[in-house]
Amino acid sequence: MKRVTYLLFLVALLISSCSKDSNNDPPSGIDELYGAWIHETLGDEPGIPDQKFNLVFTESNVGDDLYEFYWSATDSLGVYFVVACEAGTFTAVGDLLFGEADRVGGQWDPFNDILHDTIVWYYPGDPIFDLYDTFESVGYELVDDDLLIKSDDNENGVFDDDEITLYRRE
Repeated sequence: MKRVTYLLFLVALLISSCSKDSNNDPPSGIDELYGAWIHETLGDEPGIPDQKFNLVFTESNVGDDLYEFYWSATDSLGVYFVVACEAGTFTAVGDLLFGEADRVGGQWDPFNDILHDTIVWYYPGDPIFDLYDTFESVGYELVDDDLLIKSDDNENGVFDDDEITLYRRE
């Protein structure tokens, strides 16, 4: 459960942070952020599943831009399922992304250890929504077709001294 909460926090931090700056002009290079990104890890030990982390950033003509995050893992048969996901709006300010989730969920219910056939979504106001840690802010850097997501795991306000996750454009 702690791992789910931690990963959801990282995802929420990562995804919900891309908006327009104070003069309503997008930050330099923000257009390159839009689209689909993936980070994959292979389970290299027995009992550790293969995992995929998908990010999708979409430009919006009305209000803040949109993000989606999906954390998928393989089951015992090697079939992927969505462990957790969230979606919402984001803004970009300089090299930081700020997000606000408007729904969270997944196929796996960590509270009852049930795997659903489809994603079950929870919305603000639902007590389960509040149990998920969602993305609030992350640092980011675009390098060619790579997206570096920088988290502030030790919460000191510095995004370059912690974990950096490399996403590749899909």
